[in-house]
Amino acid sequence: MSEENMKRYITLLGKIVISGTITLKTGMLIGGGSDFSAIGTVDKVVIRDPLKREPIIPGSSLKGKLRHLLERRYCLDNEEEVTELQSNMETENTEGKEAEKKQKSFNQKYEAFMKNEPVVIKRLFGTSDKEMAIAARLQFADCFIKKESLEQLKQLDTDLYLTEIKFENTINRVTGIANPRQFERVPAGTQFDFQIIYNIENINEIDEDMQTLRDAFDTLEYDYLGSSGTRGYGQLAIENRQTEIKAYADETKELKVLGYENEINGILNGKSQG
Repeated sequence: MSEENMKRYITLLGKIVISGTITLKTGMLIGGGSDFSAIGTVDKVVIRDPLKREPIIPGSSLKGKLRHLLERRYCLDNEEEVTELQSNMETENTEGKEAEKKQKSFNQKYEAFMKNEPVVIKRLFGTSDKEMAIAARLQFADCFIKKESLEQLKQLDTDLYLTEIKFENTINRVTGIANPRQFERVPAGTQFDFQIIYNIENINEIDEDMQTLRDAFDTLEYDYLGSSGTRGYGQLAIENRQTEIKAYADETKELKVLGYENEINGILNGKSQG
């Protein structure tokens, strides 16, 4: 590990707790196992907290989506590589040596592509690249339904507990045969609490990191979370973005960001603090 990366790994000046509300504009489907559904005929079901049986947004899903959008937004110079990678991602239609060959080709191209990923994305989300291994500065938590939203859902006559059933139908363009399906969704209007913790490792990089995270939030609001987004699922708004700083270093020496919450809030919400 290089001296620079070692310094990144061992230095922790503080934490920035980023919180807010995710409000669904349309029904959302982030899939879980079939055991979560009370109706066996539902083709796709939402993931739930196994203890409370309430729908959740996994932190891994939020992290993966934000990183994916930043890669697409920041890696415009590699557009042809991205398209080629996407075409090589599907392997389920191949078997045996052909599948292994395709997977190996994808792994090689993906590794080469990721080396050109902007450093700001690597340090926010982490990378296992042998030449520049970096631990992620962002820590994502699972998102749970807000208490007020939960009470509202309990009062509604939903198809399943806290969720709805959406009927879909695909038509085979050759035979004209219909293929009806049922998807479970978290209803529009449902609100989730979210929390992301940012490790302060370099004071001079805080503004750039927060601006990058804001770009990810803003892009997600015009995209979707979960599956079937091209059919209108998973549109959302990220609201009430705010921060709280936990400083570990002496403010007068190394860390001079105490009381800096307003500035960071301005960056995350796209407002100038001039």
